[in-house]
Amino acid sequence: MTVIENYLIALLLAGILVWELISGSALVMGRGVSREARPGMYWFVLGVQFAILLLFLLTGQSWHVRR
Repeated sequence: MTVIENYLIALLLAGILVWELISGSALVMGRGVSREARPGMYWFVLGVQFAILLLFLLTGQSWHVRR
């Protein structure tokens, strides 16, 4: 992957997180999880997505994405 592709993927992942924080609903396996209805599940999903973003930012150059 090129440096620009890494930045675009990181930007996409960060954009999804910001959108989920603003909207108050997270996507889990095609279903929405509302912050008001299930706050524990909502924050868990956002935590997992944030961890994936951090791992990608720290080790993104070594990830092998198939083309």
